[in-house]
This record gives sequence, C-alpha cells and structure tokens, in this order.
Amino acid sequence: MMILTLPKYSWVIGVVLTALLLACYVFQIVEVTRASFFISNYEKQITKFSQESKILESSFSQLNSLAHLESVLNGLNYVKVEKVHYIRLLGSQVAAK
Repeated sequence: MMILTLPKYSWVIGVVLTALLLACYVFQIVEVTRASFFISNYEKQITKFSQESKILESSFSQLNSLAHLESVLNGLNYVKVEKVHYIRLLGSQVAAK
C-alpha cells in the first residue's frame, strides 16, 4: 500500500515545483524587461545631457571671447585708453613725510 501512495505524492510535488519554477521564470523575465527599459531611458538621458553639454561649451567659449568682452565694455560706456602714463618713483621709498 505504501508503494501506491508514493507516486501520487511525487506527482503533486512535481506539479508544485513546476509551478514554482514557472513563477520564478516569469518574475525574472519581468525584471529583465524592467531593467532594459531603465537602461534605454538612461541612455536617452545621457545622449540628451551630452548634447546640452556641447551646446553649453560652445556658448561658454563665445561668451568668454574677446569680441564679446569688447561689446560688453562698449555697452557700459567704457572708453578705450589712448596713452598710458606711468609714475616714476625716486629712490626706494613709496611714501615720504
């Protein structure tokens, strides 16, 4: 009698193990799909940020150019220096009584 009940338990154990393995497989597929979705979004963000970085680098170099500096100074009504006069110090003293 013991021999007849053993196959029934082994069949039930086999079905339960198969269902558990199938559930684990589905869970892994869902996680792989989610990870690939996140990776594709991150790659799009990296591409977008690298393009913005290139734009910012070019605008930074344009804003720091001498031509831009001259236009800013002209807009502030600065006058270009014509002749420079230097002060000559007599001796080694800077100030005297």
